[in-house]
Amino acid sequence: MTESSTNATRNQAALDIMAQLNDPEWVRAAAKLEEEAGCDISAGALSDHQLGRMMSDTEGFYQHQRLRVLVFRELRQLLAECELGIGLPAAISTGKKILVERLRAPSDDIQSQLLSIVSEDLSTPQDVPLPDEAKENLRRIIQTVLQAEDWETISSAAVKALQHNFRARFDLPQTA
Repeated sequence: MTESSTNATRNQAALDIMAQLNDPEWVRAAAKLEEEAGCDISAGALSDHQLGRMMSDTEGFYQHQRLRVLVFRELRQLLAECELGIGLPAAISTGKKILVERLRAPSDDIQSQLLSIVSEDLSTPQDVPLPDEAKENLRRIIQTVLQAEDWETISSAAVKALQHNFRARFDLPQTA
């Protein structure tokens, strides 16, 4: 086999994989396999550790990154409205981690809503903010996806940060 035929075979294989990743039916079936396996076998939604594969699909990569920005921005806004003060950064950090985990394999309904929101965002000029209705939908999604215990974990992170800051400010002993 010559070098050019080897390269052609590799290029065709890469194109076949990219086409498969862009096929919604295949992605759903692969995600279902992953869910049934009960672990990350890299069949479902592409996560951060699969950056190389995502970079080869620049449109999909951009949509994924844009959706992350939208979701995290709205989470930040939701938490900022709680007036957490010095605990806000800890709450946001904890919330992001939980939200990423919860959105790793979203239901079909949540997935279609998120895709609709990112499509709407991408169809408007960059300097135009997300419409209010889309923001409200995104808030509802976040509030649906995060369970009661997730909100408790987020608020605990904010409280711990506040306590740590308070103890440090008044030179009190730190507790575990």
